[in-house]
Amino acid sequence: MADPKPSQDKSAARPAKILIVDDEQDIVRLLSFALQAEGYQVVTALSGQEALKRVEQERPDIVVLDVMMPGMDGIEVCAELRSKPETAGLPIIMLSALGQVADRVRGLRAGADDYVPKPVNLEELSARITAILNRVQRPAVSAAAPAVVARVLGLIGAKGGVGTTTVALNLAALLAQQKKTVILAEIRGFYGSLAAQLKWNPTETVAQLISLPAEQIDERAVNARLFATSFGIRILFGPQRVEEFHEPSADAVSALLRQLGRMADYVVLDLPPDASPAIEAAVRACDQVSIVLEPEPTCVQAARMMMELLKSWGTTGSLVSVIISNRSGMTAGANLRDIRNQLGCEVVGVVPFASEACTASLNQGLPLAIYRPDNIAAMTLKEMASRLATSPVIGIRL
Repeated sequence: MADPKPSQDKSAARPAKILIVDDEQDIVRLLSFALQAEGYQVVTALSGQEALKRVEQERPDIVVLDVMMPGMDGIEVCAELRSKPETAGLPIIMLSALGQVADRVRGLRAGADDYVPKPVNLEELSARITAILNRVQRPAVSAAAPAVVARVLGLIGAKGGVGTTTVALNLAALLAQQKKTVILAEIRGFYGSLAAQLKWNPTETVAQLISLPAEQIDERAVNARLFATSFGIRILFGPQRVEEFHEPSADAVSALLRQLGRMADYVVLDLPPDASPAIEAAVRACDQVSIVLEPEPTCVQAARMMMELLKSWGTTGSLVSVIISNRSGMTAGANLRDIRNQLGCEVVGVVPFASEACTASLNQGLPLAIYRPDNIAAMTLKEMASRLATSPVIGIRL
């Protein structure tokens, strides 16, 4: 029997446990034998329904899941696991003999972390399992170790409908590509559109957290509402149902952001253009606030009002920057240098018009920067993420 894989911490109480799910018993036996020889614990299931029961009973560290199964297929199993807070972050590798781009996209949309084609190359599967476990396993932190203190980036629209949520999602995904832990949170008391963009239907949202007393908003409560994605970020979705809609208190928002700040390298906040105490509390927690606006006069005027509001909250000077979102494809409008001069802050980026690419990524339920990384808008967002990662932020040359 081979030595255990390096990804398994020798100080751990047990080796990593893998759940193999496939309706073909010969494949289950082959994979089980190979992975046990690598030093892993292996449990198995021969159907989608059995897989869900085994996850609950065995609590595996990773799932190797076949797509094509009778009854409940692998895509449905993956979506079911991602819909539950207790299994939302469970790593999943999909197996499929189809090998088509559309099938890989279906798996990614359902929340799979990786994809291996059939017939399975055992060395490749083992390498992918090792890589994922290395990524998700973290060493224990002693009580004396300092807490993680995230860099908090707030994005707030000059007004509604300027693409704030889309920009926030893409920036968060790009920051995660820098090998950073990232949480994206919709801080609002009313409907959050991020779930619709990603084609998710979360049952737990920020609404449950901000309804708690501030002292009860701890790491356990937050983790139960965070959803892991296939592109490396965790998301706290905004309210999805009318019965969840209510204005959060400033104390609850402050407590939530203090907790989020201990759980990631970056926290990206999608904020509505409100003048409420809750949004003031969110803004005060930010290391950098970027106003998102379109390059047209009425939106620039709205951004000026937002600047005044931020100033009244004590957020001004180098703490504020501007992101231009050219959603409508305007060829004429406010000059960028004029915008910078009127608002008195740096412009960190201009997202160019990319209607077709944005529509395609929305249809796939993926960020543009992940689905079409070579698109000019995606490349611009990548440069923007790098600028926002610096302190103070670096503006573009105008």
